[in-house]
Amino acid sequence: MRRAEATAATRQAVIVAARELLATVPWREFTLEAVATRAGVTRVTVYNQVRNKAGLLDAVLTELTSRAGMDQLLTASRDLGSDEALAFVVEQTCRFWHGERAVLRPLFGLAAVDAGIAEHLAAREDRRREQFRRLLAGRGEAVPPRHGETAPPRQSETAPPRQSETAPPRQSETAPPRQSETAPPRQSETAPPRQSETAPPRQSETAPPRQSETAPPEQGEAVLAGVVAATSFPAYDALGVVGDDPALAAGLVLRMVHGLVSNG
Repeated sequence: MRRAEATAATRQAVIVAARELLATVPWREFTLEAVATRAGVTRVTVYNQVRNKAGLLDAVLTELTSRAGMDQLLTASRDLGSDEALAFVVEQTCRFWHGERAVLRPLFGLAAVDAGIAEHLAAREDRRREQFRRLLAGRGEAVPPRHGETAPPRQSETAPPRQSETAPPRQSETAPPRQSETAPPRQSETAPPRQSETAPPRQSETAPPRQSETAPPEQGEAVLAGVVAATSFPAYDALGVVGDDPALAAGLVLRMVHGLVSNG
């Protein structure tokens, strides 16, 4: 037990040192040796924990997102209404971007020229995309299914026919008509329909379906992509001084998200 605790403490020291270096030194100086020196351990110890620079970066990002609860946003908001849940996720995302700005800014900048960093960040953006896909689907928005999945058919399209639709006709349905059934109709049966029977349908009966029910898949994909982009770190960082106040920034970002959803 003590050995496990010591190993966990060493790993935590390595991750803390790595985060501090990411926020203060150029990427080329972010090395296993530099992290080991800052953490007060040997390079071999850092290597045993993370293997390489890519593993070190992944460990830091995992620690940051886990500590901020970014991978549990849907669970944390499951008891909220749809609008409140969306606002909660947007606000927590903005607070995370604000708190880790010093670390994330250089990483997102380097992603343009470093394929390894770009791959790490893209994988985490995919997780955010899935969070928002599920969040918007819970609001009744027309969003695409997860990659590799197809939307399940509606129950009415797959339900087996009712017995009355497949059962053979009853004898009374095939018997010759009785005399009363072939007699000429009475005057009341041929009278023109009453006005209430020919009145046009009420507006609620002819109202078009909601936009989310008829939106094509590509439109839902565009809405989802727009929401993910509007809540991304580059978009947050582009807010400038507004981003210095995460609550203010969250309100602005949320208005953009509502605009995307309502126009989609």
